[in-house]
Amino acid sequence: MLESMHISYKIVEPIINQILFGMLDAPKFEDGKADLCIGFLDTKKNTKADFVLVETYISDHAESILKDFDLNDRYTVIQIILSNDAFIGTMIYDVQHGASNCDINYISAIRLGIMDKIAEYYTQNDVNYFVKKFFAFFLSDLFLTNFINDSEITENEYLDILSKCSRDKTLV
Repeated sequence: MLESMHISYKIVEPIINQILFGMLDAPKFEDGKADLCIGFLDTKKNTKADFVLVETYISDHAESILKDFDLNDRYTVIQIILSNDAFIGTMIYDVQHGASNCDINYISAIRLGIMDKIAEYYTQNDVNYFVKKFFAFFLSDLFLTNFINDSEITENEYLDILSKCSRDKTLV
């Protein structure tokens, strides 16, 4: 019998707020709009030219929040990451192609190594490469979003982003 696991993605909201507004809390919308922070706008402007800037921006902001999470929150974060098979598969590919003598028979060992590193975030509060990389992948679409106004976000746009990124999921 398959058991289901409910994962709350609400924990992602402060990271989204930090990336978009430079603060943990949701913005105060005046006339249905709020200003996006300069760091987000500058990074978004350079997204097409250098996507590494996006990855670095997200990773830095995610790390600043993730390092302050308590043990329960860190457990939720690793549940989110480890439940994303596409991400784990991408990281296996990344590790395989970074190693010159990687034998295809070592995929399970690579997977285990990646999962162990991700688990270190929970056990040691180590916001490592794989944890930061996950959030860079997971939230990179924020920089591809076309907002109605160049430097502002409407409340509806914000709620739509939260709906897409922080909707709870049940895994079977």
